[in-house]
Formats: sequence, structure tokens, C-alpha cells
Amino acid sequence: MKPRVLFVINEVAHYGEFKRILSDEKICSKIEPLFLFDRDGYDSRKLFAKEIQDCEKSKINYKVLAHSNDIPNRFIRHLDFRLPSIRFITDIFKQVRTYRAKIAQLRSFYEENKIDTVILGEENVLLDTFVYKRAFTKKVFVYPYTIPNPKEMAGGAYKVVPSNSFKAFLYKTFAKDFTRDFEGHTYLLLSLSRVWALHILNYSPVSPWILNSDSADFIFIESQKMAELYNSYGIPSSKTVISGSLSDDLIFRSQQNKEILRNSFLKTHHLPDRPIILVGFPPNQFPRMVAEHHAYADLISSFIKSLSPYKEQFNIVITKHPRTTDSLSDLSEAGFLVTTDSTLNLIPFSHIYIASASATIRWAISAGIPVINYDSYRYHYQDYKEASAVLEIQSEKEFQDVLKQLLTDLSYYKQLCEIQARDSLSWSQLDGRVASRILTAIYNATNSGSTHENT
Repeated sequence: MKPRVLFVINEVAHYGEFKRILSDEKICSKIEPLFLFDRDGYDSRKLFAKEIQDCEKSKINYKVLAHSNDIPNRFIRHLDFRLPSIRFITDIFKQVRTYRAKIAQLRSFYEENKIDTVILGEENVLLDTFVYKRAFTKKVFVYPYTIPNPKEMAGGAYKVVPSNSFKAFLYKTFAKDFTRDFEGHTYLLLSLSRVWALHILNYSPVSPWILNSDSADFIFIESQKMAELYNSYGIPSSKTVISGSLSDDLIFRSQQNKEILRNSFLKTHHLPDRPIILVGFPPNQFPRMVAEHHAYADLISSFIKSLSPYKEQFNIVITKHPRTTDSLSDLSEAGFLVTTDSTLNLIPFSHIYIASASATIRWAISAGIPVINYDSYRYHYQDYKEASAVLEIQSEKEFQDVLKQLLTDLSYYKQLCEIQARDSLSWSQLDGRVASRILTAIYNATNSGSTHENT
């Protein structure tokens, strides 16, 4: 009997990764998948409207979790307490009630739908993903779509105050595990009432600042390098399954036919027969005080200025980040192709790849493509510090200098390709057997029975 596998979608990015799993015929034929759209605080049908429509078009079974609205919480929400201390206690009570109602709801959902295994897109304390494991007695996997980085988590912090302030002292005293210092500021990840509610529920995340470090039984890891990164964050090797990513299988297949795929892409978009400069254009994350540019329009203009000298020798192709809602029409008017084609599909036959502190850079390493990692918002992530053919830059001038050397010095370009091809051995699993490893892990988990009872 096929295991019934629930794929939990809390972010739009999760949908793309999970659909890629189901696009593999081997996996799709061996499991019975069910997608669950669920995001607390939002109307999931509106938030995931495009993804739900695509599910229906692709004939993927799905459900949208209706959020619980129990009577005590409805009553409390309408009370207006003016005393901060009373309001604080009330907020804690509301949070506890909400968490318990959600856990009870999920238990019923698992039972009604006969779920054998749960796969999360990420474990993230900001999304309260702990409830999915707390409600389940069987195995839970994580299939990550991004790289865990404590600095990135700081971007979603509830409060940011100067590190020498009284509030910083207060946060560190009453929510120590949920505070972190960066660049002279103290970041509080969750509200104090939410932190205390979690304590009442006896939930203490192992490392709230590190994605996927919580209570899931296993994490699918795409490479040895990623396993080393997780281990450096204190996540034991016993929790990581070096399966590779389904992206690796796609790159593996694409490399066998990359000239055919490249020619088809050029023909479809009426492009001349030139090498492709692929740009994974970053989303709008302004205001960002430490960034060189001060507005998204300025960043776009900078890219146009830096890339335009090469548009007669190269096809410059821009892919939009899933979170991008701003217009990129200026890039189109500059003579670049702005496309909704999947970045993953284009990387294997591109000449170089340009991105900004993006998890997609892993794909270019796997494909042996030199990368310019333009840290345009100056987050100073260290995710690719050991990848020698990922060129780290932080300014427009550096961008122009590196572009010139990479695109005009053929021997330098070939040297980087050789380095990237060598690095890809430790950053990916390019053997075409990723699907088999994922299936084996799911079947082993399903047949091993239940884990401890969660309360």
C-alpha cells in the first residue's frame, strides 16, 4: 500500500519545491501525495490562490486548512484591557489557546486523511511549524528550499533595539534564547507574550535562529557541504539524510541535453545565438541603510549600467524572484529579456549566473557555472565562503570589474569553470538517483512505526 504523504505549504516557495518532487515519475508513482495549504494570520485561499489554481490544473490533491476560531478566543479578542500587565497576560492566554486549538485540529486532520508521513518545507519558529510535529506521532521530514542562516532570520524579528538599551536588557532577561545581537542592535525574534506561551506549552526550540533545527525527525540534505553546515549549527548527523535535491536530478538530465535545451530556449524567445548571462534578480528589500543604493529603482539602474556594455555579445536574461511585485520593465526596455521561466531550468546552459545572496546559487555550483554573488543589500552572509568560483562582491564598481574580467578573459573564465566543476562534487549529488534516496527514506520511516507520543 502506498504511503499517504502530506506536504505542508506555509510559503509560496514551498509549493515549487514540492511540485518538483511530484514531477518525478518514480516518486509520484510510489506515494499518495496530499498538499496542505496553511498559513496562520492569512486567508490561505487568497495567499496561495495561484498555487491552488495550479494544483487543480495539475490534478494534485490538496486541502486548505480552515483556521480554528474557538469561543474563548473570540471572547478574549473583544476585550480591551488598558493595563499593560493585564493585556500581556491576556495575550499569553490567547496564544496558548490558539496553539492548543491548532494542534487538536491537526490531529483530527491527520486521522481523517490517514496521513503516514509529513514533509515540511521548513521548520521555522516564525511560522509556528512546531505544531505539525507536536500533533503527529509518526515521522516528520523537512525538505528545505533555502540555506539556514541566523542573519536572515533576523530580518523577520519582532523587535529591534539598540544593544545598550534597557529594552535589550529586558529581552535578554526574559527571552534569552529568542534574542540575538547583530551590528550593535538586539533582535527579539518573537513577542514576549508569544515566547511565554511557548514555555507554557513546554516547547523550547533547539535553536530558534536556525531554520530546520527543531523537532522534525529527518532533514533531506542536498550535499556534503550542506550537511557540514547543518552540523556546524549543532544539528546532529543522525537527523540529516544526504539525499541530494530533485534540482540535482533535473540538472543531471539537463546537462545531457543542454545544447538542445539552449537552442530551444533561444528559439522560443527569438534570441540570437549568443552565450547567456543569467541574472536571478533580487527582490525589493529596501529600506536597507547599509546598502550602496537607497531605492529599488537605483538598484535596477545600476544593473542596467553594469550589464549594458555586454548585450551585443551576450543574451542577458533576467528571472524574477518569487517575492518580486515591483515592475522590472526598465530592464526589458534596456534590451534584456525578463522571463518567468524557471531559474533552475536555465542555469545548466548559461555562461555565468549572477544573484544576490540567493539559495539558487547552489544550483549554479552543481551545474559547474561561475557565479557572481552580488551582495547588493550587504547582508554579509557566509553561505558560499568555501566555494572558490562564487565571486563575492558588494559594490557597483566591484560588479563592473568582476564582470569585465569574467566576460573578456577566456582563460580566467575556464579556470573558474574547472574550479566550479570540482566544487560541485561536494555541493550536489549529480548521479540521477536523488528520487530513489528520497523514496527509500520515506518508506523506511513509514515502516518503522510511530515515534514517541506528542503532547
